[in-house]
Parts: sequence; C-alpha cells; structure tokens
Amino acid sequence: MWTIFAFENLFFALNIFCGLVLFSIAWLYFDAYIASNNKRDIWKIIGFIFLGIAFMTRGLELRSLVLFQNIDIYVRVVGYLLLIVGLIVDPLQKKPKISAFWIVSIPSLFFLPPVMAAIVAILYLRRASIGLERHLYPPAISFFLISIYELLFSLNIFRSSTNLNIFNTLAPFGPVWFISLGILFLAFLVLGKWVFKYLLKQFQSQLFMVMMSLVLSIYLIVTVSFTGLLLNNLKLQILHELGSQSKVLDFALNSKKRELLSDSKLVSKSDLSNIESADFNIEHDTFIVFDKDGVVTYRAEDKERKGDSVSDDALVKRVLDGKESSSIVVKDGVVAPLVTIVSGSPIKKDDKVVGGVIIGDLIDDAYL
Repeated sequence: MWTIFAFENLFFALNIFCGLVLFSIAWLYFDAYIASNNKRDIWKIIGFIFLGIAFMTRGLELRSLVLFQNIDIYVRVVGYLLLIVGLIVDPLQKKPKISAFWIVSIPSLFFLPPVMAAIVAILYLRRASIGLERHLYPPAISFFLISIYELLFSLNIFRSSTNLNIFNTLAPFGPVWFISLGILFLAFLVLGKWVFKYLLKQFQSQLFMVMMSLVLSIYLIVTVSFTGLLLNNLKLQILHELGSQSKVLDFALNSKKRELLSDSKLVSKSDLSNIESADFNIEHDTFIVFDKDGVVTYRAEDKERKGDSVSDDALVKRVLDGKESSSIVVKDGVVAPLVTIVSGSPIKKDDKVVGGVIIGDLIDDAYL
C-alpha cells in the first residue's frame, strides 16, 4: 500500500514540477515579448501555458473522472499546436547565404501528441542549427525526450489487452511506466536548467522563483504528510472495524451452529421409523438421515435421492463415532463457492450408534 502511495505522489510531484517549468518558459517568452513587443511570441506564451495546464491536469489524475476523461490529451494537443504555429511564424535568424529547410510531417490522429512534440523539437532544432539561435539546443533535446515520453504514454490504450504480458508491461507501476517517468524527468531537468539560467539573472525573478520553489516544496511536503497520516488513520480504522465485524460474524456463526446442533439432537431422539410422514417442523437447506454404514435413508431437499453413501464425509465419520459435531462446508458453485454450516448428531439405540442426522443451512449474502 505504502509503495503505491509513494509512487502516486512521485507521479504527482513530477507533473507539478513539469508544469512549473513550462509556466516558467511562458514567463520567459512573456518577458521577451514585453521587451521586443514581438506579437509572434504570444503563440508560444499561450502554447506553454496550455502545456503547463495539461501536465498539472495529468498530475491531478482528473482523467479518471468521466467529466474530465482525457482532458489533458486535448489541452496538450492545443499547446503543441500553438507552439508549432509560433515557431513557424517567427522568422529565423538566418546564416548568410544559407537557406532554411522545411520538414513536413503528417501526424497520425491516434498518436498525435508524440508526433506534435517531435515537430516542436524539430522546429527548435531548425532554429538552433540553421538559424543563429544556438541557445535553443536544450529545448530541442527536451522536446525530443518529451515526444518519446508521449509515445510511451500513448501505449496505455493497450492496457485493456487480454494478453497478460502486455498488460503487466503497460500497467501502472510497470516497467514502461517507470521508463516514461524517467524520460520525462530527464527532459524537464534539461528544460528547467535552460529556462532558470535566464530567469535567475534578474533579482526580481530570483526572488519570485525562490518563493515559488519554497511554496511548492512546503505544499508537497504538507500534502504528502497529511495524506499519509489520513491514509494510515483510515487503514487503522478499517482494521478495527474489520476486527469488530469478524467477531460479530463469528458470534453469529457459532449461534447458528448451536441452533443447528439443537435441531439435529431433537431429530435424532425422535421416532424415525416412518420419517417421510413425520412432521419435525424444521426448515433447513440440508436435512439428511443415514444409517450406521453411512447410507442415506432420507434427504429432505430431494426425497427421491437416497441410497447413496456419505461415509467419506468427515462430519459423518465423527457422528458415527458417537460425537455431536458442527462444521463449515465449502463447495464449488456456478458463480461463487457455496458455504454451508452443518451440524450432526448420532442416532442411538440401546447406547449403540445406528445412524446419524445432519442438518445445515446455506450462508448467503442475505444472511451475512
């Protein structure tokens, strides 16, 4: 339980960190927009804001709700699209006498996010290699890694596969899950180092980033700590309730055993010479009378079925040994196992065991 709790919080913290880095890049482009008034940067600013929202949404696992199912995918596609438009409309700082090249890619609708992330990486690489913006190599590397992460994340659609190997490979906390998180962390480590290098050159930005990092750290520590305490208290409460309920159930089963044993003793002391016409006023799911050899002479639930032997039954053996006994019998059912409480008493004549009686009731959901 605690391992899953730790991995879930790791996933949450990593996506929050990714969102913080993307918002920081949007802030960096906004700062450049204020200085140059280049309206083409607005596409990138909004694109990075959408990507930041998408990663935070994925960290909050809102897609598990029907209303927000896959919302992070749609927001992510919009963010990548805005970045692609922003990088295309912004002219290159060209080298003298060297023309730019265009790479045309037709993305597949099914794997749209990884394709669009790869296009963003190619456009950044284009600006850094063909253009003169050498400082854009880290974003290009980061978005190539993000495209690999998006590709691995897109494989989640195969989790519903009936192939056990595929399910175990792609399941949460499986190998692909850990590899994708490792790639995502590496991508945003490079991207964060790149953006913070520029943002931390101003005292106002330094102060803001320190405060934001401090607030985020305190928020994560408090959230994880209180969630862990609540989870532990919930676990202890459930265990306590489970212990109480198990005692109540044990008391009910023992009471049922005593009731069945009393009925079996009553029948064993009655006149069984003409049992089929006798009226014992006893209604149970199982009512069997057998002789000293374990051969059934009467079965209330199926009167036509008699003459078969039950001598191999452990409870029957104890009854034929002259002992009153109770037990719980489990048999395979159509949907679920059938659980029956049975009690047996010996039939004696002149202090000799001449047969026995077994009475039982089925334990179903209504009884529980």
